[in-house]
Amino acid sequence: MSGLSRITYNAQRSSLELRVFTSPVLVIAGNPNRTFSPTTSTLIFGARNAVRVDALPIREDVDALGDMIVSTGRTLTTIFITHGHRDHFLGSDRFIARFPGARVRTQEAPTQWTRPF
Repeated sequence: MSGLSRITYNAQRSSLELRVFTSPVLVIAGNPNRTFSPTTSTLIFGARNAVRVDALPIREDVDALGDMIVSTGRTLTTIFITHGHRDHFLGSDRFIARFPGARVRTQEAPTQWTRPF
């Protein structure tokens, strides 16, 4: 039996869950023909802890996502920023203020994890 077969055979179902928060469409300067696309943030959590993937740039969305995290009863340990576009990290400071124990992480290169901000 190959090593891969042994791993597959002994694998157990994961107890991790995820929830995706999607912000509403944002109308720019009151013009319905100018909009900012919805942004998503994913929460991955187990029995006690949670990791959030990407932030949201709008204050009301950051607060709503924070409320969703609190509703799970899990401790937010990490905020992972997937890349440097502003709509993926601008809300991080507000999250850090609400969840001061959470560490912010980012990925500089596909194979290298980096230090906290």
